[in-house]
Amino acid sequence: MRRRFPLPCFFLAPLAGMVPAFATASVLILVGAAMFRSVGKINFAKLEESIPAFLTNILIPLTFSITQGILWGFISHVGLYLIVGRATRPPSGDAWRLFPLDCCCWNMRSFRRVL
Repeated sequence: MRRRFPLPCFFLAPLAGMVPAFATASVLILVGAAMFRSVGKINFAKLEESIPAFLTNILIPLTFSITQGILWGFISHVGLYLIVGRATRPPSGDAWRLFPLDCCCWNMRSFRRVL
């Protein structure tokens, strides 16, 4: 069933591209403000959870890339669990599976910039 969902997007993508940027900018600001409310729920007592959240929130606007901010959030989240020594109790199974892929993705982006 999931394989069929991208098919309608091929036809709807040009319609979404016709919407000008100034029409969506105000909505994106409101969505960002609504998402930022969850920052108050971060447990700052646990550094292995608060540092990745802080890095993600700071790096998204600094790099002008949501992808880079989330990538660094994932890498630092699993990396801090390894450094703290809590690798026996992983943050989630998906995080451990995505960690090598994230590191490869980051290395490929860095390598492309050098060339």
